[in-house]
Amino acid sequence: MNRLLLLLCLGCAVAPDGTPDLHLDRVREAMRMPGVEVSVRWLDCGEVNAFYTPEGTEVWGIKVAPRTVVMCNELRGEAPGFVRYVLAHELSHAIIHQRRIPFTGSEEVAADELAAVVFGVYEWQADLYATANRYRRMGDVWVPPWDPHPAPLKRAFTIGCLAAESENKYPVFCDSSDWEHALTSWIRLLDL
Repeated sequence: MNRLLLLLCLGCAVAPDGTPDLHLDRVREAMRMPGVEVSVRWLDCGEVNAFYTPEGTEVWGIKVAPRTVVMCNELRGEAPGFVRYVLAHELSHAIIHQRRIPFTGSEEVAADELAAVVFGVYEWQADLYATANRYRRMGDVWVPPWDPHPAPLKRAFTIGCLAAESENKYPVFCDSSDWEHALTSWIRLLDL
């Protein structure tokens, strides 16, 4: 087992195969929404990645059923909080697609925001900070204009600010209304 992963997961339960239990079931439960059906499948992808496939697809010669989140096994070497956030982000895509949630701008930004709101409500800010730090460490990576994903530093900033504001902390560089706006918007959009 990867010793670094074990150190990152101090206090985590250990699965029978000796790998840390990433507590992904709690994320799936928190992201459960009426009318949304989604399965999660782990595959070897050759890179740290994950995606939601609403229509089904073939990935590296393996058929993936519709309404499936694919989590790449390479994620298992990442910080557990980041892995949980990635799962929540991909489940957010499933919610947006299956409930036909309207959004402005990029669906990737909407999925980031929904995942961050759910984590903030459940008080999983440590996972949000782990995610913001992961994106911050990626640095100032150029993202082509046709890529719907925000640049890593932008994601780090947005997720970090939502985490802080959900704890009633307001760093000078964050817009103090972002958390309340995101929370009330998603409550309305999800009809909760």
